[in-house]
Amino acid sequence: MLPEGNEMYSSTYEAKKAFKAMGSGYTKIHACANNCILYRNEYTDMAACPTCGNDIDVFLAPFIDDLQLLFDIGVETYDAYAQEQFKLCAVVLWTINDYPALGTLSGCPYNGFKGCVVCGKETHCIRLPESNKQSYAGHRRFLPKEIKLDELDKLQEELCVTLCLLEKHFPPSFFDVMIHLTVHLTREVKLCGPIFFRWMYRFERFMKVIKGHVRNKNRPEGCIAEKNVAEETIEFFSEFLKKMDTVGIPPDNHNTCGIQIGVDSSSITDGTPLSAAKSVEVSTKLFNKAHFFVLQNTSEVLPYIKRHIDFLQHQHPTKRKAQLEQEHSNTFGHWLRKEVERELGGCRESITETMRWISHGPNKNIIKYDVYAINGYTFRTKAREGKVYQNSGVSVVATDTHISKEVVTYAKNTYYGVLQEIWVLDYHFKRIPIFMCDWVDNRNGVKRDKLGYTLVDLKRLGHKGDPFILASQAQ
Repeated sequence: MLPEGNEMYSSTYEAKKAFKAMGSGYTKIHACANNCILYRNEYTDMAACPTCGNDIDVFLAPFIDDLQLLFDIGVETYDAYAQEQFKLCAVVLWTINDYPALGTLSGCPYNGFKGCVVCGKETHCIRLPESNKQSYAGHRRFLPKEIKLDELDKLQEELCVTLCLLEKHFPPSFFDVMIHLTVHLTREVKLCGPIFFRWMYRFERFMKVIKGHVRNKNRPEGCIAEKNVAEETIEFFSEFLKKMDTVGIPPDNHNTCGIQIGVDSSSITDGTPLSAAKSVEVSTKLFNKAHFFVLQNTSEVLPYIKRHIDFLQHQHPTKRKAQLEQEHSNTFGHWLRKEVERELGGCRESITETMRWISHGPNKNIIKYDVYAINGYTFRTKAREGKVYQNSGVSVVATDTHISKEVVTYAKNTYYGVLQEIWVLDYHFKRIPIFMCDWVDNRNGVKRDKLGYTLVDLKRLGHKGDPFILASQAQ
């Protein structure tokens, strides 16, 4: 199964040794049995605690040292996307923790007669002798003295009224400190913004993952540390092995330069076809539209576009801009071919290979595919869709040309459509994939709802004169 010279480890011990060699590792720090000191820095060589007490804050000391390093100096870090080193710095803006941890970190009581960290000494709490519990009732005092139009003040008033109604129907034992804390939610919103940015719920969910790392309940910290080292090592190897041929693992179909299906896919510029190729002939009008679109999106052709428009303006000085644009789209391909042939007759070195072939035009036989992978997506034509796969939807951000009787205007818009055909134009030196789509009319078929979602009516079509986009532009 493995390539020659590679052997599987014979024991778990040897595998763990390899993991430790490749992983980031961690440092073991011993603590006093009563949580009063950590045996680090000046206490490293001590065998007994100099002053026994009980202070959980000592466990934050290594974390504070790391934060101080990140704030004052920073650490050299590798950016995998930019493939360069940079200095990583950090600052603590706030902490997110549950309510008991809030009391521990802030030094405030979080239970008992002063169990509300907001109310403090003004906390309204009574002891229930029969149940030995604290009851935090008396929420009528939070009702505002005057009526305000602000939404938060309205919400605060409704919240207080709700708590007062609950006090009428529920026994005092129901009102623990967590019920009482709801009366301060609007205050938190005013001070810090939306509460969901600061609540513990997502971290508490992640605690389930961390607890799953523990296999020996007598040593939970060690289990968590070892599992993290193993995960980091596996992640490193998975990134390292992406560029290697793997045994028993299927290739990634979204890899735009990976597998190639069909004899005609070897020189395609972008993406990978995932279906059989079909060579067909199309109408001359549609063929010219596709060729003109490729010319418009080729950087080396842009100077020729400007020259052709200037030529048309000189030839037809009385025509309007809209008419000149229409004439340009109809005659540019033929004009470009003659212009490049004329320049080749004078100085061949001044014309690039791209201009020589692209001005000549593509092969009359169009290569068609039904499935194509590009930009991390697998696109299928509408005809290829089934009950399982329905990914013929396409969106593109493009510069729109509006031609009226008087002027030509340009605007950048997002268009939505349905993929009808996938073409590959063969320009001899390279093959360029394009998508032919039915586009939705942006004025009547696209709108936003109250929640900000874009709603597209695929039955309201428009822009029928410009059906093509480059496959690399599709989203």
